[in-house]
Amino acid sequence: MSNTKNNEKSTNPRDENFCWFEFLNQPKSDFSKEDLNDACALSNNWTTCACGQLCNSLPRQENSNAPIDPILNHLGLDFMGNIVDAYEAYVDHEEGFLSRIESAKSVLVKIEERTIALLALQDVMNSLAD
Repeated sequence: MSNTKNNEKSTNPRDENFCWFEFLNQPKSDFSKEDLNDACALSNNWTTCACGQLCNSLPRQENSNAPIDPILNHLGLDFMGNIVDAYEAYVDHEEGFLSRIESAKSVLVKIEERTIALLALQDVMNSLAD
């Protein structure tokens, strides 16, 4: 059961309304080992990663559900790497935790920009086909 009301976005990776933007922008003191571990699992799945959460209507590879677009695919892998690195830095009490979170935020913005561009292209192609 979700801890959020209506469509309120959540920073808790176990909530159905989990939002990567909200999660990455929470105060450092609100991160937990459990949440970061769950975020690693979400980032390692193309359906729940940053790419999958932003848009599920872009073409995907049949066997892995990875985006067909090579740029979006690369960004998704980069995002996952930053989340895993952030978790490891958090667990090891390393100073690099916040820099990995900042890197993940930066990649998330690039994923959003690429997704918007691909959706616009998809709309143009669909209108030309009509």
